[in-house]
Amino acid sequence: MNNFKQWAKELSLNSEKFNSCLDSGKYAQKVKKDAQEGAQKGVNGTPATFINGQIVSGAVPYESFQQIIESLLN
Repeated sequence: MNNFKQWAKELSLNSEKFNSCLDSGKYAQKVKKDAQEGAQKGVNGTPATFINGQIVSGAVPYESFQQIIESLLN
């Protein structure tokens, strides 16, 4: 968790609010659930996007998303 706190500081986020939120564990279960669901669906890194159940991994240009969506609509 120290890495997250350091990254928040480097990004000039409000460290007090960020650390308080992180330390509270308020979202820990949701993050854990989302990570497990992603792993079950084949996500092994970020970014990852799903379009109609199809995984699109990596930094994909807008045009690629457009082509995928248009092919699904036709």
